[in-house]
Amino acid sequence: MKVKITAVMVVLGLLLSSCGVLREDANGEVATLTLACWIKDYPLSYCVEQFNHNNKKYQIEIHEYYDETEDNYTAAMTRMKLDLISNDNWDLIYLDSMDIFALENAGVLMDLLPLMEQDEKFQKEDYAWNIWEQYIRNGNLYEWIPAFELTGVIGPSKWISTFDSWNIEEYLSFVDATGQGIGSIQPETMLGYMLQYTNSDVIDTNNYTCHFDSQEFLTWMNFAKRFESDDGSLWIYWVRGFSDYLSWQMLFNDTVSLVNIPTTSPASLCASAHFSFGMSSRTQYSSACWKFLNQLMDDEVLSATTLGAEYVGFPMKKSILAEQLELAQLPGSNPSSLIYHWGEDAIPLGEDEAQRLKEQIASIQCVEKRISAVINIVSEESKAFFCGDKTCDETVKLIQNRVSIYLAEQQ
Repeated sequence: MKVKITAVMVVLGLLLSSCGVLREDANGEVATLTLACWIKDYPLSYCVEQFNHNNKKYQIEIHEYYDETEDNYTAAMTRMKLDLISNDNWDLIYLDSMDIFALENAGVLMDLLPLMEQDEKFQKEDYAWNIWEQYIRNGNLYEWIPAFELTGVIGPSKWISTFDSWNIEEYLSFVDATGQGIGSIQPETMLGYMLQYTNSDVIDTNNYTCHFDSQEFLTWMNFAKRFESDDGSLWIYWVRGFSDYLSWQMLFNDTVSLVNIPTTSPASLCASAHFSFGMSSRTQYSSACWKFLNQLMDDEVLSATTLGAEYVGFPMKKSILAEQLELAQLPGSNPSSLIYHWGEDAIPLGEDEAQRLKEQIASIQCVEKRISAVINIVSEESKAFFCGDKTCDETVKLIQNRVSIYLAEQQ
C-alpha cells in the first residue's frame, strides 16, 4: 500500500476484524488509496475526481493495466487478476467485466454485507435489491453496484411485447409464425450467452458443480446449432440505461421491448453489473473505501454516470431510477426529455413500454455469470460439434470433464 506521509501518522484503534467491521482511518495529512482497473474510462475518472475534490485526508490514485501499444483487453484483465491475487497493494477495485468468480475464490475481495449492516444510512429498500441480492454467493457479497445493464433480446414491441418471457419452444414457434428471429450470431456465441445470461442448473458456482452432460444442455447445444444459418431482425443486447434503450427506438423507428434470451424454461431478463466496485480484503483504509463506495450512490454522481455521454446502466437507486423513467417518457420538445435535440423522428418511451420495463426490473431473478474460464472451455469444445467433427454426446462429455476439473481447482 502506497501511503504519502508528511507528518507522524497515528493509527486509531478499532482494527478491521475478519467479519468486516470498519477500522478507523489513518490520522495524517494525506493518505493515498490505490484503485486497480484493467482500463480507465470516463465514468471511473469522474467518480474518482469527485472523491478527491471532496476529501482532503484521502486521495485515490488509479492504477490502469491496459496498454495502448498492446491493444489487448484480455491481456490487461489477466495481468490485473494475477496481480490482485498475488499482491496486497490495492484498496479498491473497478471490477468492470472481471472474472469475479476467480477473485472471490482467491480471497481478494471483502464481504460488503457486514459493512452495509453496520452503516445505519444504508437501507436495502432504497435500491433494486432483488437484483443486487442475486450477487450474494455462499452468504457473501463482494460487489458494490451503482448501476446495472439489462441483457436480453431486443426488437420492435409489435413483434415481441406479447411475451413476458419465452422458452426455446415458444421462441421457435414465434420464428415460424413471423419469420423474425435473432440474427448475426455464431452458434458457440449463442451457447455462451445462454450459459452466462440465463438461470439454469447447468452450472452451480456455489457448490462448484456442473451438469453439461444433462438433457438440458443437450437441448441447448442443438438449439444453438440452428444459428449457423439463422438471420433475423432481433438482437441480443446489453441495454445500458434509458438513453441506450431510446436509441434502439430511433434505430427501429418504433417502440421496442425486451424479452429474455431463450432457454429451456421461462425466465426473467438478466442483469449485468459492469460498473461495479470491490474493496480489497487487505486494505488498511476500509472507512475511506466505504466512503468512496457511498459517494457512488450520491444522487448527483449517480445521475451523471447513468445519463452522461458514457452511460453505465440503469441506476440501482430506486428514486433515481423512477426519475429517469419519467424523463424517458417526455416528448422531445421538452428540454428535460432524454430525447431533447434528438430530432423529429425521436420516439419517447411509450406508456406500455415504461410499465413493462418497470415490472421487468422488479421481477429480475437472473444476473450474469462472470466465469470467463468456463465460457472459454464451452466455446472451444463446442466448435467441433457445430462444424460436424464431433457428435453432441462426445462434445458434452469433453465439456463436462474439463469444467469439472476447473471447478475442483477453485475450491
